[in-house]
Amino acid sequence: MEIWRIRRGVPYRIPDGDRELLVGLADIGPEQARLTVHSGGEWVAGYDLGPGDEVELAGRRWSVSSISGGPRPYLELKEQA
Repeated sequence: MEIWRIRRGVPYRIPDGDRELLVGLADIGPEQARLTVHSGGEWVAGYDLGPGDEVELAGRRWSVSSISGGPRPYLELKEQA
């Protein structure tokens, strides 16, 4: 299983069939983070996530394993089998 650490201010490009998704961390707090997804400059989805929440991105299922609001904030996702 893969672990994906998404940092605030860093865009992540992932393939999704015939399109590319741009995933980013829009906002982060101590117990919740706002993940946004765009494609071709258009908004696709937004997710308010806390520890243990699950989200599907490009056909893969992820759960939130941790949120850190330190000097380099991030949301850590763990791929689900």
